[in-house]
Amino acid sequence: MYLWKLLDKLKDYKLTQVAGFEGLNRNIRWFHIAEDETLSNFIIGDELVFTTGVKMNGNSVALLGFVKAMLKYGAGGIVINTGKYINEIPQKLKDFCNESRLPLFVMPWEIRLVDVGKASSTAILEDERFSVNFRNAVNTALFLPELSKDSLSLFSEYGFSEEMNYTVLVISSKNEEIEKMVNDCIPNLNSIAFVTSVGGDIVVILSNKNGSSLFGEATAMQGKIKTMALCGVSDVFKGISNLSKGYHSAQTNKISGKANARKILENHSQYEILLEIKDDEKIRAYCNETIGPIIKYDKAHNTNLYQTLKCYFDNNASVNKASAQMFIHRNTINYKIKKIEHILSCDLSSFEERFTLMLAIKLLEMYA
Repeated sequence: MYLWKLLDKLKDYKLTQVAGFEGLNRNIRWFHIAEDETLSNFIIGDELVFTTGVKMNGNSVALLGFVKAMLKYGAGGIVINTGKYINEIPQKLKDFCNESRLPLFVMPWEIRLVDVGKASSTAILEDERFSVNFRNAVNTALFLPELSKDSLSLFSEYGFSEEMNYTVLVISSKNEEIEKMVNDCIPNLNSIAFVTSVGGDIVVILSNKNGSSLFGEATAMQGKIKTMALCGVSDVFKGISNLSKGYHSAQTNKISGKANARKILENHSQYEILLEIKDDEKIRAYCNETIGPIIKYDKAHNTNLYQTLKCYFDNNASVNKASAQMFIHRNTINYKIKKIEHILSCDLSSFEERFTLMLAIKLLEMYA
């Protein structure tokens, strides 16, 4: 749950932020009450940590050491229950939290930790339930945009609206290291972000009111990842109803030059063979003749047959697995497969014809 959302749920508990104002996009997974930095290893990560300072008793050096230890183990924010053991927040502590983008709050002594802890846990659990519904709404907006209007209230509750600007970053990877890099970037953004998985891709949706800074943040993330995985950023667009177009634009814009492909695929000898192909004209002609009609159809009709076919192949031609990954009914996958066969005049039950199309898709990813 984003910290700024949790704060809205805790507004009756008089939390006042005094530092770390750039960290409000941090994700908070739970709350934790701690009084001693020696117990900081009990922090799992992304907790909002509450303390009364009873063991520090006004010692500013000890308080700074406590906060540093909490941050080291992944705390997402610090709340100091002031008024008895700690009366004032030292400037050095504020400076440290500002530099670290670690949100720091004070809360008056009359607020009981048990009450704010209960409110925090309730809000976080409710947000988790909301996140499941929201993730389904995002997948509907990506692949069935005509139905996304039914989910506008969910998008609005998350902070996404028709008046906001958006961009989409698509990363072709299930690598845990890359997922961690993406999630580590999120707290430092000035944009509202949502990260989800679609098939073999990590999809990052960014939104704010400033289109130029929005695109800059997306391309900065892309720059950190592009030597490790194929990735692409969409143009900035307005309105959540255009999310599907943005997603397909990002797919089209994936960075997949030969230099990057070599780094990504250097341990896969079967792809090294493809990288040795020198005739770009022949590659383009092959792709245009095999998979080209599907790409043209998608652009003309705002459909996602190419992505459906790729997901189908990624799942070893399993309709059930493809439908699960794309969050659509298996009958819809079957319909789209039939549509692809009709457009390409092919039979996808034939291994030879599947191989021809799989090769074209791989060449597109490597040389597009």
